[in-house]
Amino acid sequence: MSNLRRDHLHDTWTIAAPGRGDRPRDIRLQSVPVDEMTCPFCPGNETETPPEILVTGRPEGAAPDQPPWRVRVVPNRYPAVTGASGRHEVVIVSPDHRRELADLTPPEATELLAAVRDRYRQLEQDPDLAATLFFLNSGAGAGASLTHPHGQILATPITPALLRTELGAFERWRTEHGRCLLCDAVAVADDDQRLVVSGDHAVAVTPHASRFSWETMILPRRHQARITDAHDHELAAVAVVLVDACRALRAAAADPAYNLVLHSAPPAGEDFHWHLELLPRLAPLAGFETGTGFHINPVLPEAAARDLRRAIADPSEGSA
Repeated sequence: MSNLRRDHLHDTWTIAAPGRGDRPRDIRLQSVPVDEMTCPFCPGNETETPPEILVTGRPEGAAPDQPPWRVRVVPNRYPAVTGASGRHEVVIVSPDHRRELADLTPPEATELLAAVRDRYRQLEQDPDLAATLFFLNSGAGAGASLTHPHGQILATPITPALLRTELGAFERWRTEHGRCLLCDAVAVADDDQRLVVSGDHAVAVTPHASRFSWETMILPRRHQARITDAHDHELAAVAVVLVDACRALRAAAADPAYNLVLHSAPPAGEDFHWHLELLPRLAPLAGFETGTGFHINPVLPEAAARDLRRAIADPSEGSA
């Protein structure tokens, strides 16, 4: 069983999860071939995962191992959190073993985000859970252990320190300026050098103090505290911008490993603006970063945005 342990010195929490060491891996070296016949997330291998919590695309009444399906959500067989410590789920992006976010069509990306929104709605009804986090690790450098694109959802009984910090930042900004921190960012996005993608209901920008090279934030234009507040057309707009940003990152930075993280207010939080963070992992964190909490970013956010816009205009012209 996993358990939560508090670090009083740094005011952070650690999940002690010894069972995670037993999870399967097919990512080691790039030269190691992947056997899709044994991938637990590929069609035909549905019995290799726990029974699904949510599935899209499969006709009603069809057998669990019967394609077609488009998105599956299953309990994690090797959970980081269990029981009183929380919930851990796997979101299988697509039946296609090689179909990354950048390869999805906007409707496919919308269906993925809608499945995540549905799981948030269900998990937030549990009074014992304080916060929910969706993330996707792409590539070994970002922590992925299986090649088949998939995300994860962790819900915990404790609000993570980073989310508490963000909630405090929104509160301070509203106290000082009377407005939402990220609504202000959206208001100037179209005239900002850091604009990456502009859509009717969503935008993508490189943050002013980007921690990682080509880091990108995807925001709905309308103020919404959590993803569960998003209307279908707004979720579709976010999906379009997300796919564009992922394709631009692939072209501009030579298809790097990355983390995609969804930041959404917990049920008890209201002063927030949900968003997605696309975090490329071109270099590992070293001693200075881990010792200070600072980040060293060699690519200016304004230059990164320019590279990403150029990549969207002409994907063949990568900068890396």
